[in-house]
Amino acid sequence: MDFGLDLGWDDLGALDAISLLIPFDGTFAFDTTTNIARFNKKVIDATKIDDARLHVDPTLRSRNLALVFGIRGELRLILPLRKGDRDVVREDVRTGVIAMLEKSQVVIPNDDPYDPKGKFARSGSPTNVTRDEAIALVRNPPLPGEKLPIFI
Repeated sequence: MDFGLDLGWDDLGALDAISLLIPFDGTFAFDTTTNIARFNKKVIDATKIDDARLHVDPTLRSRNLALVFGIRGELRLILPLRKGDRDVVREDVRTGVIAMLEKSQVVIPNDDPYDPKGKFARSGSPTNVTRDEAIALVRNPPLPGEKLPIFI
């Protein structure tokens, strides 16, 4: 199945500043047979995605959420999730990104040689999320005031 989607990121407000750091024009396609995702001109094998973080942008009365994901040290892409009370992920995009994340290898990084089991990995990477947490965030972005799976 091929998810060829336009993310429709024209109305993002405060998240636009982050988007400038990432080469992305709002188009997304994911082929579930090859596990290849296309973001603008970037092509990525979904099975190599190993990093996901929740970006929280607090505003005066609310907060905006975005999922930043990619290959650690190589590529980062951003998916705006919520602008205040409004969920900004279209259903067709949500379905494609969830399918892509299900093929990913996202984990919370653990670079501490004294913590081989990663018991304290989250404290060293407080905004990182697991694959299951990333999928849950895309599936149902938390409303302002709802608990987040990260330490901020």
